[in-house]
Amino acid sequence: YGTAFKPKEGYWTTRFVPEQPGLYVVSHTLDTLHGTIRAIKSAKTYFVAVSDPNRIVDETAGFDRPLGHALELIPQSDPVGTIAAGKQLKVQLLFRDKPLADATVSFIPQGGQLAEGFDEQYERKTDKDGMASFVPESGNRYLVVVHHREPDKPGEDYDQTAYSATLTVLVPEIPLHSGN
Repeated sequence: YGTAFKPKEGYWTTRFVPEQPGLYVVSHTLDTLHGTIRAIKSAKTYFVAVSDPNRIVDETAGFDRPLGHALELIPQSDPVGTIAAGKQLKVQLLFRDKPLADATVSFIPQGGQLAEGFDEQYERKTDKDGMASFVPESGNRYLVVVHHREPDKPGEDYDQTAYSATLTVLVPEIPLHSGN
């Protein structure tokens, strides 16, 4: 189902009923041509399923495992268990399975908009290990996004490659569990 009435707004959603409790990741990749630019995109999000909604989930292991995307954001903070408003949301950026330094990572809250240029409130640069972190001030849905271009890597039908990776995180006001 689409969530917007105007083109290029909103996102697609569907219903999924898990068969077992545990941590789930939804992942998507796309490799397509936009004119003379090859676009390689990846997206993912995590959620937890429980058999008893009155029981707190303590096991969300596996959120920090790479899936092997060309450009990938790997959560270093539990995106469904310990993340909450006022707590650090940390990610690692990998390009071809290696940390990518000095890339701009945007942490955009739903309804928010980035300022022109580098947005000091919502954007961070990755360090030498590809790490970037952000502390959300309030609960919201956050789109963590990064772009990377390779202008010197032409192919048969394109003259450069543009990569993008996204991670959608629902940040609650309080954490699901303590992480201890």
